[in-house]
Amino acid sequence: MDQLIKRNDTPLDREDPMTEKIIEPLKYLQNLPGNNRKIRMIFIKAFNELYFHIENEELIQEMNEIVDMLHDCSLLIDDIEDSSEYRRGSPTAHIKFGQPITINCSNLNYFIAINKANNLSRLYTNDRAKQDEISLKVNRVIVDEMLNLHHGQGIEIYWRDNKKTVPIPTELQYLEMAMDKTGGLLRIIVKLLECFVPSESSKHIELSNLIGIIYQLRDDYFNLVSDQYSHMKGVVGEDLIEGKFSFPILHSLNHSTTSPVYDLLYNYSVEQRKAPENQPLILAAITFMKEQSKSLDYTNDLLKAKLKQAEALVEGKGEFIKHIFNQLNDT
Repeated sequence: MDQLIKRNDTPLDREDPMTEKIIEPLKYLQNLPGNNRKIRMIFIKAFNELYFHIENEELIQEMNEIVDMLHDCSLLIDDIEDSSEYRRGSPTAHIKFGQPITINCSNLNYFIAINKANNLSRLYTNDRAKQDEISLKVNRVIVDEMLNLHHGQGIEIYWRDNKKTVPIPTELQYLEMAMDKTGGLLRIIVKLLECFVPSESSKHIELSNLIGIIYQLRDDYFNLVSDQYSHMKGVVGEDLIEGKFSFPILHSLNHSTTSPVYDLLYNYSVEQRKAPENQPLILAAITFMKEQSKSLDYTNDLLKAKLKQAEALVEGKGEFIKHIFNQLNDT
């Protein structure tokens, strides 16, 4: 009992065999096949190459691990909020381990990531005052952008779950939501780099915002048209089934409220939309967005326009950012 009373440490300071048990959902997700882990490192290297020129490889690697952890934790929660059954072709973590332990695992590792971030300055300088100054900046960056990320995620959920009582979002409202939800992680990357090497330009923020929007539009588009995406998610038209206001869906709804898209989202429950016998309704809604409202073409055109805008910002510089643009142009 005295040992419990005197304890003044954290799980990070001691070896506890239970730690491995309670972080199993995150380890499971991290071991699922996918290329996102590699692309996040390329993002860090791309922004560093363009704007900051930090040569400390250990710092860059640690930064990447922190961003990976924050992103993976958000995916654990996102899959619960969306009632997703598959991630990258495998059962989602909360299906395999249960919702309570998955939620706790995600929250625990958010704080582990913040703790690791607060120690980044030690890899950069031995000056204690400088370390404290950088750590304060790092902490502010992560708190600010996690607020943005969860705010954007909350708005998307609110729209989805209250669609019968709220107006259909405008395109501008949607893109602002995406800048919060999807752009937040990219802004964490550039702002973390900026904590170590301040930049006089704001182009890195503008570029991260643009790429965040591009990724959201790309995800929205492929969710409805990609066979590979459908295979990984285990269903065709996952956003339609969940009842989300994705960009092509809200464009179609603003085009017509007497369509298969409107009928599916407003007159059927999630469970009804999941039912195999209603699969033709999903396909009819996708066909309408393709052939009638032209929402898929409209989304793809906007995606390409945003890509050109992003490419113009870097003026052909940077090998790593070119790699990213080449991947994003594959639509």
